Amino acid sequence: MVVDRHIEPKLARASGIALCLPHQLTEQQRMDLELRFMSSVWPVLTPLAIDKGHPFPRLRDREISLAMTLDRVEHSAVQRPVTFIVVVIPNSLDRLVAVGPMVGQAATGDVPFILLEDLVAMHIGRAFCGFRVTGCGSFRVTRARCDTPFRAEEAKDCEKPVSRIMPGQKCGQAVRLELTKDTPSEIETFLRASLGLTPVDIYRVDGPLDLRDLHRRCGWSQPPAV
Repeated sequence: MVVDRHIEPKLARASGIALCLPHQLTEQQRMDLELRFMSSVWPVLTPLAIDKGHPFPRLRDREISLAMTLDRVEHSAVQRPVTFIVVVIPNSLDRLVAVGPMVGQAATGDVPFILLEDLVAMHIGRAFCGFRVTGCGSFRVTRARCDTPFRAEEAKDCEKPVSRIMPGQKCGQAVRLELTKDTPSEIETFLRASLGLTPVDIYRVDGPLDLRDLHRRCGWSQPPAV
C-alpha cells in the first residue's frame, strides 16, 4: 500500500508517527509482527471464499476489507482457476500497529507503525494450504443511507451525497467503491461486478483508506489541509 506523500510528513511532524510498508521492515520486525499476528489478529479473522456456493458477503458501510485472488500451487498458469477471498479487517483491533525502531529513525524520534490491513495481507496466505496469493488490495464500500433525508443545499458537500439515498437507489445499496491504488485490475472487476457498480463508482486512493484513525492518533478533529 502506498503512503500518501502529503500525509506521511504531516503525521511525522504532528505526532512523530511514521507509517511504514511491509518491504521496509527488518527481519526482526517481521518475526515480531508474525508472532503478534498469530496471537492477537489471526484468531479474530474470518476469510470468506467467494464462489457459486458462497455469494459475496454483506459488508457493513465503509468497513475496510481485503480482497485477494488465490490459485492452487500445482496448477499451471493456463489452467489455474482463480479463487476470490474477502477478509474483513476487524475494527475491534487498533488499526495502527507499532513496530520496533527502523534504521535511520532513532535520531528523528519517529515511532514506526504499520497499518493493520497490511499486517493481515502479509500473513493471511498461510490460512490457505495448497494455494498461493496472487493478488491483494484493500477496499471499502459506501452504501446509500435512508435514515436522513437528502437536502439540496448539501450538494455543495462532496461527501454527503454518497451517504444519503438518491433517486433510483435502495436503502443499503452499494454506491461507491474505494480501492487502494495498487489493487490489481482483476480484483477491481470482481468487486465491481459483485457490488453491481459501474466504472464511475470506483475510486482509486493513493494512500490509506479511511483517515479517521490517523486523525484521532494525531489529535486532529478534521482532516489536515494538504
